[in-house]
Amino acid sequence: MAEASVASDVSAELTGFADREVHWGRSSRMNDLEAMMWRAEADPMLRSHGLVLNLLERAPDWDRLVDAHEWGVRRVPRLAARVVDDPARLGPPEWVPAEVDLAYHLRRAVLPAGADEEDVLAVADAMMMAPFDPARPLWEAMLVEGLPGGRAAYLIKLHHALADGKGFVQLFDLLFSDRAETTADKYLPAADVAEGLDPVELSVRHALAGLQQAPGLLRRVARA
Repeated sequence: MAEASVASDVSAELTGFADREVHWGRSSRMNDLEAMMWRAEADPMLRSHGLVLNLLERAPDWDRLVDAHEWGVRRVPRLAARVVDDPARLGPPEWVPAEVDLAYHLRRAVLPAGADEEDVLAVADAMMMAPFDPARPLWEAMLVEGLPGGRAAYLIKLHHALADGKGFVQLFDLLFSDRAETTADKYLPAADVAEGLDPVELSVRHALAGLQQAPGLLRRVARA
């Protein structure tokens, strides 16, 4: 279900914690909960993603919104990572740096004349029903314009493998600002280099790691 909230100002840029290094979501390995959420995708009935819908007082400047998202995916590594899973299930899936095509992840739509909030919810429903492309980072956003009075809506869909509910609250706290002014000289880390990790390669890596741990495990069993 989409969650609706009203933004006090629509030009909110992704400006939280602009001068600090972000360590949220830097682990390359999924934990058990994240792996469960991801692997449940094998059954379409168990897709695990959520959508947040913000109703805005006016449409933000599109170029600023694009720039803000470019900044955000550089600040939070998991927004610029794809999932590589181990087909042999010898270890957890891993997050691998990927190229982010903002033309795909951030879209723009204009509602027809006379549209209202119900039409925005219809857009949100369609967005929620569509599966993620597993070869891309697990998020999508959309700016919906054309509401009465010049209002707009911002929708963002994220997979629950990215984080649990508390993690999403932390993520939004990192990325969103409640003021319209541009933050000058925002901290921008270097972009991670995209990797071409193959699922079979990941299985081999996990198998080798298991073999390296086997002698210690056997010694612990012998002592027991």
